[in-house]
Amino acid sequence: AFEGLKTKNEYAAQFLRIMFSEFGFSPEPGGKTVFSPEGSIKFPFGRVFGKALRFSDPAAAEKDISAQKKKLAEVMQRSDACIGNIKRLENEETGLASTGASLREKIIETSSLVKMLENRIADREETLEEKRTEKKHLEDTVKTTRDGIAGKKKNLEALTAKHHLQQENLISIERTVASAEETRKHISQAEYEAKKQQYEKFAVEYEAAEETVQRLSGEKKSLEKNIERMVNEQKYLDGRSVQMKEELENLKKQNAAAVLIMKELEAKQKEDRKELDDLRKKVSALNSDVYGAEKRVEVAKNDIVHANEMLKGLSHRLGEEYNMDIDEAWTKYPDPERFPEEEIGAMKARVEAIGSVNLLAPEDYERVKKRYDFLRGQSDDLEKAISDIESIISEANKQIKENFLIIFEQAKENFKTVYANFFEGGTADIFLTDPSNPIESGVEVKAAPPGKKVSSNTQLSSGENALTAIAILFALFQIKPSPFCILDEVDAPLDDANVVRFNKLVKEYSQKTQFVAITHNKRTMEMADVMYGITMEEFGVSKLISVKYRKVAEENEIS
Repeated sequence: AFEGLKTKNEYAAQFLRIMFSEFGFSPEPGGKTVFSPEGSIKFPFGRVFGKALRFSDPAAAEKDISAQKKKLAEVMQRSDACIGNIKRLENEETGLASTGASLREKIIETSSLVKMLENRIADREETLEEKRTEKKHLEDTVKTTRDGIAGKKKNLEALTAKHHLQQENLISIERTVASAEETRKHISQAEYEAKKQQYEKFAVEYEAAEETVQRLSGEKKSLEKNIERMVNEQKYLDGRSVQMKEELENLKKQNAAAVLIMKELEAKQKEDRKELDDLRKKVSALNSDVYGAEKRVEVAKNDIVHANEMLKGLSHRLGEEYNMDIDEAWTKYPDPERFPEEEIGAMKARVEAIGSVNLLAPEDYERVKKRYDFLRGQSDDLEKAISDIESIISEANKQIKENFLIIFEQAKENFKTVYANFFEGGTADIFLTDPSNPIESGVEVKAAPPGKKVSSNTQLSSGENALTAIAILFALFQIKPSPFCILDEVDAPLDDANVVRFNKLVKEYSQKTQFVAITHNKRTMEMADVMYGITMEEFGVSKLISVKYRKVAEENEIS
């Protein structure tokens, strides 16, 4: 420690005490300390000439020293702040890297899911198209077969009539032959031979007709089997079509879930992008602060080295010119205003704390910048993936919209026809509440029975409303009929007149679809071919009974 220095000037002693105690001195950045060949030393705030240390203005020197001390404290404070910011940036970088990795995994999973959905949709559409083609081919085949059967039936009926005629002729001939046997003795041989040839000719024609009838019967059975097989195949194809339609609906739901995930990822990506921009601004500001702090600390270190060399020179001059060392000079000329020892120690510790931190700041900046560039690349990849998925979703929504509008127009036309059949006239229509967005739009129904001017559906009776709803269901059912249809007390709100209309429509559709109706209406029960019911002959024991109306009707006709 520097203890004291004796000179002819007490201000010089005070200056040396403040400047060199624990190397706490830090001159103004940009100032210069000059050593002359004559042995004098020039400072930014004073001079030492020959054997004495002089100042142009001691008061200004003290003020400058105080200002330099304050600036050094500010530099050290900013250096500590830089160290804290660098550590915080490292923590933020670690968290950002983890978030980026998580986002990238989500994007990969979402992309895989979307790709899988696209493949499944493409496979389902291809299979559905094949089944449609096969169905059309089978329908053409069935139609051709039915036409052939109709022709064969006509031929069979003609041959059957001809066969009956030939049988009658044969019986007549046999009678004639029998009669001829009795009268053979009374007729000539020539007439007998003619009758015999005529009989043989009819016998040959009869056998040929029998063979033709048997052959046509075999062909009829074969055609009936083919028709039955084709009908079964048609039912199977209809079932598969319904199943594939359900799978398509599931895919649509999965697609909607993927859209929600992509929206969440897009929001998260925007947040990460904003965080990256903030981080980039902070890194730039810290880089500027670190650079300025490095410059100031480097100047302070150089001045400390110069001050140390100057101290050695002054100690040597004290020994040569005054025959005393620094300790004696300090004892004889103590400092009139002592500098706080605690503050000097703190200043020294803070100068030492600056150390390698500022030297490593450029490396930290390069590392953070490299990480920032990497995260920026990941962000660009995320943006591209989001753009691709949005394009896929847009294309899927476009296809869904087109298919929906086609089905909606079909349902609209079917509804008009079914409603007119139900009410024997009247007008009905359905339309979208928001045509610009058909996927999320509602559907509004307008119906007016014949002879009524209806401005709102609330003006319709409950039976008319129910029959209108049933008309909508059958309009949708016409688009893709199924082999089976279950009606659960659909006719409950209908009066007798509307029940008759409802039963008439069900009877018409039963040519292609088998209906299972749960009902308490007697008129609907009368329309059925088979009726099932539950009875309780014994208390607590239920029993299922069934009646086949066709069989009962046949038995009644026989009896």
